[in-house]
Amino acid sequence: EVSTCEIKVNPGDPLNKGDLLGYFHFGGSTHLLIFGPHLRLTPLAEAVCDSSTQENRSLEGLKLQVGKRFLYAELRNQN
Repeated sequence: EVSTCEIKVNPGDPLNKGDLLGYFHFGGSTHLLIFGPHLRLTPLAEAVCDSSTQENRSLEGLKLQVGKRFLYAELRNQN
C-alpha cells in the first residue's frame, strides 16, 4: 500500500532522461468501518476538533493512534 507520494522536482526545474522525479513511501494501514442503520454515530469532539485552530475537521482520512477513541455508537430507537 502506498501511503505517500513524494515529488522531488518543481515546475520549471530542468530535467534530463533518467532524473529522479519522486518516489512512493510504502506502509500504513487501511481500515474500513461499516455500520448498519440501527446505530446512531457521533464523532467525539477530541477526534474531530483541531486543537491548534479549534475548527472541526472531517473523519474522512483522519489519522488516529492505535486504541484512540474517535466515535460514539448507540442503538437507535426501534419504534
